[in-house]
Amino acid sequence: MSDSEKRTEPFQGYCPTQNKWERVEQTYLIRHYAHEGNPRYIESSMFCPYISLRKGQCKFYDNNDCPVKSGDWSADSADVFVAFQFRTPDGISRPILDDVIKPICRGFELSAFAITDVEYNEGIYDEILKSITKSRFVIADLTYNNNGAYYEAGYAKGQGKKVIHTCSKDWFDKNGVHFDVGGLNLVLYENDEDFKTKLRKRIQETFM
Repeated sequence: MSDSEKRTEPFQGYCPTQNKWERVEQTYLIRHYAHEGNPRYIESSMFCPYISLRKGQCKFYDNNDCPVKSGDWSADSADVFVAFQFRTPDGISRPILDDVIKPICRGFELSAFAITDVEYNEGIYDEILKSITKSRFVIADLTYNNNGAYYEAGYAKGQGKKVIHTCSKDWFDKNGVHFDVGGLNLVLYENDEDFKTKLRKRIQETFM
């Protein structure tokens, strides 16, 4: 036996048409089972008069008045946001974005980018969130336990985006990652070539 209920909560999202943040309502379908103490999340859908996102409805786009194609802001977007620590603790630049991630994504006709690739006038915080919102998925490299990568991966998950979590195997074996993500199927790589092989396979199997 089970009973279902709908629960609506506020949600902040970036609207590309209006070029501003909008408050939307996120509706959840919750199912209660008599033999379980906690409700079980079943599915969710977003109903918004402005924002055209994955699982969203945009009145501008529906009326052909929206200059932004929904595919540019949904699961069909070619953009892939990358969150990672740009330098080692010793200050040495890490070239994994240009040497590994961008070339692999290009092979799938995807455009990987980090916040340093974006030109913007406002604060970096808002620009990062907008970049995540318009991306198809996110790659978060957790090597060196970068706090920003954890935060951006969590925000992406909250947006309904899928996240590929990666980490240097050497760092993982010596230091591990945060407990909250320790159970995820991380892409652990030994070197650039190993990273290319594993990242290509993960994208192919989960997004293509």
